[in-house]
Amino acid sequence: MKDALAVHRRLLERETGHEIVRLRTTALTADDLPGGLGVPRERCVATQLFLTDPGGRATAVLTRPGDHAPVGALRAATGARHLRPAAAHRVNALTDFAAGLICPILLPATIGVFIDRRILARVAPTEIVYTPTGEKRTGLAIALGDLIAACRAAPISLVALSEAGDAPSARPPAEDVTAAGASPGR
Repeated sequence: MKDALAVHRRLLERETGHEIVRLRTTALTADDLPGGLGVPRERCVATQLFLTDPGGRATAVLTRPGDHAPVGALRAATGARHLRPAAAHRVNALTDFAAGLICPILLPATIGVFIDRRILARVAPTEIVYTPTGEKRTGLAIALGDLIAACRAAPISLVALSEAGDAPSARPPAEDVTAAGASPGR
């Protein structure tokens, strides 16, 4: 499994300013980061993984902890006909990160990465955000602009359809289904 040291090394290679920070409490998912760091959730970024085609192709979406990408809005934005959250075992296999603690920095190039525009509207590119490192006791502190550049995230609007009735659920079911769809160029 990938860990904080692997993330740190990659960012050093890129000469990207960052800090690996210790959490005050154990984080089982990215939703635990704000409490574990004592920061507002608007300053944290969670990575959700979705399967988008029959071959198990994956798309990652960066959101705030506690927000779950509305599947209908994500489907419309990516052009996918079918899209479902990846089951934990698929997340582990595809990313080599612990499910729930995915760091977007070391995702394979085959995984398209999007970032919810609501994050971009609330946090300046030079402001520090926190994301998991794959470990329960550490987080990554990095400028939002550097995070976006390092994982090559494309902005995506997830608001329009969610306001039209495809509201995000409290926690989407983790299922492994096949689908057809698009991902951003990497």
